[in-house]
Amino acid sequence: FLAILLSYDIISGTREQGMLRMLLAAGAGRIQLIAGLALGGFATLFLIVLLSFGALAATLQWFGPVGLGAEVLPGLLIMFAEILLYCVLFYAIGLLCSCLCRRSNLSLLFAMLAWVVLVIALPALATQVVMQLDPLPTTEELEKSEEALDAEFREKAIAFYREHRPQRMYYGWNTGNIFDFGMRNPHYIARSHFKDVLECRRELRAYKEPLRERAMARLEQLELEYENRMWRQATEIDLLSSISPAAVLRRMCAVASRTDPTSLRDFIDSAHQLREGYVDFQRAKGYGSVDFSNDEHRDSGRLDISGLPPLPRQEWKAGNVLARSAGDFALLISPLIALLLAVGFVFGRYDVR
Repeated sequence: FLAILLSYDIISGTREQGMLRMLLAAGAGRIQLIAGLALGGFATLFLIVLLSFGALAATLQWFGPVGLGAEVLPGLLIMFAEILLYCVLFYAIGLLCSCLCRRSNLSLLFAMLAWVVLVIALPALATQVVMQLDPLPTTEELEKSEEALDAEFREKAIAFYREHRPQRMYYGWNTGNIFDFGMRNPHYIARSHFKDVLECRRELRAYKEPLRERAMARLEQLELEYENRMWRQATEIDLLSSISPAAVLRRMCAVASRTDPTSLRDFIDSAHQLREGYVDFQRAKGYGSVDFSNDEHRDSGRLDISGLPPLPRQEWKAGNVLARSAGDFALLISPLIALLLAVGFVFGRYDVR
């Protein structure tokens, strides 16, 4: 937005003030003039972005919890180059509008229209198109699916219990509010032996465990399908919104800061691997979860944590970031070159009167 404000009246405003004819009459060539104006604007943008990032770096160094370490500073430098390229692109858009319009107010109008379309309209339109063509299940649908799985599990468990429960026979003594069991009471009341009850419970548990595992596997599959569709939708939105420089810049900055979908999925996979490693470690040592949480339920001896899996770390490399952002750099550089060529062509035929 600031780049547009710096460039929308460079040509049209200079013509309205009468300075353009004087500069050309003084012997300056048109290509030299437009190149000098463009380089001056680029230098101004460079200073503005540099001051902004300098303030950001000072804040991180003095007040932030991260600081400018070896993993932070290269990422900031890459983001600095990306944002500078993005600002130069919009500076070229404003410069082209200034060459096409003979009045500064019209130039500002068209430049602002281009900014609204490229920054606000196109990313929102891409998101809406993808969500309509490939919608995600709603929270209510997911809850209904989980409730259906839980109800199916309970129904099968209850049906098994009703079929395999022991014969309940015993004698009792009914005194009204108190029900005292005994052998002398003439009333017939159902009861089963304690051994039969335990056997039924063991059979029920043996039946429910694989049933629960299958239900949990189906639930995990349902959640995995939702997660995969969510990642696929994010990828489709990124691809469709590539026509917007703002969306491209956000994607490039996300790659530089390791907050893009690919980095997030790598982090989630590392977390799953770490959890599986901890589970295998506990099983190998014969520890239960209570051994790590409550001192009262384990021996006084210290836990043996030898062989505990280390926390996985994702290494940040500038080469990998640049390689993954090469296509996005091309998406910003290609229209910039086309805009600069168009500015030179239009200004070469510009009527300075």
